[in-house]
Parts: sequence; C-alpha cells; structure tokens
Amino acid sequence: MSNRNITAFTADTHWAAARHLDIAGDASSRRYQRLIADDGARAVLMIAPPTDHASTENFVAIGRHLTATGFTVPTVLKSEPENGLVLLEDLGDQLFSSCIAEDEAIEERLYAAAVDCLAEFQSSIPARGLQTTDADTLARATEVTQTWYAKHTQPYGDLTGTLRQALNVIPDLSAVMVHRDFHCENLIWLPERGGHKQVGLLDFQDALLGHRAYDLVSLLQDARRDLREGLEMAMIDRYLFATGIDRVRFLHDYALVGAQRHLRILGVFARLAKRDGKPEYMTHVPRVWGYLLRCLDQPGLENLKAVVLKRIPPPQNVSAEAADA
Repeated sequence: MSNRNITAFTADTHWAAARHLDIAGDASSRRYQRLIADDGARAVLMIAPPTDHASTENFVAIGRHLTATGFTVPTVLKSEPENGLVLLEDLGDQLFSSCIAEDEAIEERLYAAAVDCLAEFQSSIPARGLQTTDADTLARATEVTQTWYAKHTQPYGDLTGTLRQALNVIPDLSAVMVHRDFHCENLIWLPERGGHKQVGLLDFQDALLGHRAYDLVSLLQDARRDLREGLEMAMIDRYLFATGIDRVRFLHDYALVGAQRHLRILGVFARLAKRDGKPEYMTHVPRVWGYLLRCLDQPGLENLKAVVLKRIPPPQNVSAEAADA
C-alpha cells in the first residue's frame, strides 16, 4: 500500500495531516497505524492487502452489526475495502493481556467480564450471511497440521475421519455466532463503560455460526498465556450459570471442540513460522500441545486420543525445523 493511496484516503477526514505511528498487528497480513491529529484526536488506520478485500468487507459489515446490537467495537469512520483501507475509532491500548501483565490481581475480574460478554454475544442476533459450521468442515480444517506441522509423519487420513466421526455426535455445531479469535490479545478493557460494553472486541472479521464452546476455549485455553490455577474451571462454571447449559454435556463438547481447535492451531502456527517468517509463534506450540492432551483426556475421546498420539508428533520433534525454516 503506497503512502499516496493512504494520503488520498485520509484527505477528507480529520486526520488528513495526522502523525502516523505503527502499532502492533496480528497474525494476519494486515497492518495498523495510530493517527494523531494536531488537536490530539486519535484514530486507527487498518491497512490490508487489496486482494483480501472480502475479509475487509466482512470486518466492516460485522463491525457495524455488532455496534447496532450493542457491543463495543471500533466504530468505522471511513472504509474502502477494495483498497484495503479502513479508518476506525481508537479504543486505546488497554488490551486484556497488557492489563494483566501490569496487574495480575485484575485477571479474574477481566476474565469474568469476558465470559459475561461472551454469553451476551452468543444470545444476540447473529450477523447476516455468516458461514455455518459442520463436522466435515471442522475436521478438514485440521489438515493444515498435516501440511505444515507434521508433514514428515505418516499420512493421517484416519485422524480426519476419526475427528469427523467424533464431531458428528454434537447436534449444535452451528448454534451461535462465534467470534473465532476471542482471547486476551483481541479484547480491550474499558471499565468506564457499563455491563458487557466494558469489553471491546477486535479482529472479528472471521465470525461464523459455530459451537458455543469454541470462543470459551479460545479464551480459557489461550495459546499465548497461562491462566492461574483454577481460573479456567471457575470461568466455565460462571458461563454455565449464565447460560443454563447442562454441565456434563458441555464439558464433553468443550474438550472435543478444544481438541479440534488446538490441532488446527499447531498447523497454523507452524505455517506462520515456516511460510511467513514468524518463528515466534512456535514458542506457543508446547502450550497448545499441553492443552490438546488435556482435552483428549476427557472421557469418551479415547479413540481420538489414540489416533492423535499415533499421527501427530510432540513439539520437540518439529519446533526446531519450523523455527529455522
């Protein structure tokens, strides 16, 4: 994206002559800049590859839907998805991860707020046109692990089939709107706002209709950080109280959906390291592997666990290769 295009995009806005400061991005090819006008007013410029215009259009459309349904997301000030440019409200720097790093005592409060927000999110009207999820889609999504994480092991077609078979017993795989990246790096703490509006949501452009356990796993089995002991189960209990869902059934589904997510993330992180030159993602792989094994210990998942352990190597057998690629 040329500076000329960006200058033309912001020319008719309050930030035409603003300072541009790079801010941390995410695992995608998008970049972000904070714009600071002479009067101190701030905005965020999202810069995405124009070839990825569909994702940018989704971000704008879903963001507007979430705003209309009462959630805190960055207001879209101007957008040109075809050029990969979106000007956004600046919600600040108080990411949940940063807040907890500064004050560990706030961890439980923030996670409780996130769980309450998630319960509201799932009970809200979904955005229109969201993709639905089924067992076959979820099982095939883990094939990225064969390609990038475990490519030198035996073919694992039986893993895809075994996972599909296990997921087929879940009747509500498309029950709720799923954020898909609901974790501490994508949540902003805004305590001056009330209720679930205290939680600002980012990176929601890949939302779909999926299983209600998916976002809770993303939050509580976070690939990037460890929760203090006992907090995961306390937050599951809080979620179950808020939603009235059967505990035994949910714990089984939470573990199975979690196993699918962790299997996929192993491949995604290896791809980021090997293809995209981001070896830092491999530092999270041992944690993801530990979550995967914990999920597979759930009663009823013995067959899936046996196939995973047969086909997918532990991280010490692949991390060095991925990091050096």
